[in-house]
Amino acid sequence: MSRYPLDFDYLVLGAGINGTFAALHLSEKGHRTALVEQFPLPHSRGSSHGQSRIIRRAYSQPFLRAMMDDAYAQWGRLEREAGVQLIRPVGMLVRRRRRRKKRRNSKLTKTTHKDQFVIAVTVVL
Repeated sequence: MSRYPLDFDYLVLGAGINGTFAALHLSEKGHRTALVEQFPLPHSRGSSHGQSRIIRRAYSQPFLRAMMDDAYAQWGRLEREAGVQLIRPVGMLVRRRRRRKKRRNSKLTKTTHKDQFVIAVTVVL
């Protein structure tokens, strides 16, 4: 006989950020949920595993900004429930290079959204 019950409503494959998020919310809604990961946790073989990741609010599309406001609220809830700081806000400088002939200049733009400040530098060559 298996030591794990095989009676569940949902089976979520992959315990990365998306799978874990899905399993958490399904479980919180009262669904019997199984989360399966192919590697022992923690591991460094997935795209959402490791020491650091980037999360930001600075998007030009309003629907992405709204989605990120919700994401930050949920990260905050998780931090409070776990008693651990998961997000450490830092500044970000983005530099992008575009190639153009016969023109050399730099364009500096800044975007602010609530608690995040991003400077984007475009160098036109």
